[in-house]
Amino acid sequence: MPDVLLEVRNLSVHFPTRSGVVKAVDGLDLTLYRNKTMCVVGESGSGKSMTASAILQLLKKPGRIAGGEILFHHKNGRVVDLAKLKANSEEMRQIRGGHIAMIFQEPMTSMSPVHTIGDQVSEMILLHEKVSKAEAKARTIRLFGRVGIPDPEARYDIYPFMLSGGMRQRVMIAMALSCNPELLIADEPTTALDVTMQANVLGLMQEVQKEFGISIMLITHDFGVVAEVADDVSVMYLGRTVEQGEVHDIFRAPKHPYTRALLNSIPKLDAIPGHRLTQIEGMVPSPFNRPSGCPFQSRCPDRIADPCARECPELLDAGTSRARCYQYDPAYAALWQPALAEVAK
Repeated sequence: MPDVLLEVRNLSVHFPTRSGVVKAVDGLDLTLYRNKTMCVVGESGSGKSMTASAILQLLKKPGRIAGGEILFHHKNGRVVDLAKLKANSEEMRQIRGGHIAMIFQEPMTSMSPVHTIGDQVSEMILLHEKVSKAEAKARTIRLFGRVGIPDPEARYDIYPFMLSGGMRQRVMIAMALSCNPELLIADEPTTALDVTMQANVLGLMQEVQKEFGISIMLITHDFGVVAEVADDVSVMYLGRTVEQGEVHDIFRAPKHPYTRALLNSIPKLDAIPGHRLTQIEGMVPSPFNRPSGCPFQSRCPDRIADPCARECPELLDAGTSRARCYQYDPAYAALWQPALAEVAK
């Protein structure tokens, strides 16, 4: 499959605690293609950030990958299962930063406050490539200019606290691009920014994607961002992908009840004045008390006691996308014929 860059198959991430095992990611499946942007969306606590940390082997203890595969397809055709690599191994360190880079939600927590921004980006280049310090500095200055940092040569020697939030995020983008990665993972990179700066950062990411030919995995809860930048969408709920498909199909004809509920909860411009926003009934279940069967069945308006409460289905072909719902299992589809007919409208 030459177009596939990353495959996550049945991934599980567990955190042993005194109260029991927290299954932060529980049987996740997703596929990311070359030169495409995939947005991973879902409520807080659905496992989006944990998935990113697992891909890069950055899980904090006692978290561990309990099962599954993370298959990274190199350009030369070699496939590496990142889940089987040790976090501090030489191969993992070369992949982390060299082939897969990450932009964190809050750059101030991921940059050193006592080193200049120029030194931090240059160090990344020196760590992964055999170049001189002078060449690393020259490349860093060029990158600063490319990501829109004014007067990049003078800014090389300033510290992170001297920059605005938007400028710090641009430094993080420059750092991520410093070694020409194939995949850029961005964990809610615009959450703390105002609307104007958010648009600037997203526009910059789209520009560098076209220029450098990279894939982007963007973690967000904002469907406005999804509509703006995504090629594909993976919807997560309680540690699992419940629907995956192309962005136009997800917006035009969402298949999973959770995806439909998320989209219905977005405020509409033509809403009736005084009309209450649509909300998803219930709460996300506690990770210590996960429901049996489908993880969404306790909140799902379309649920049927059997099979929904008995067992969670695999991702099933739902026409324009894939959904983890028995509505699309031929053995049970007849039970949902009225609901499916309504969705088709």
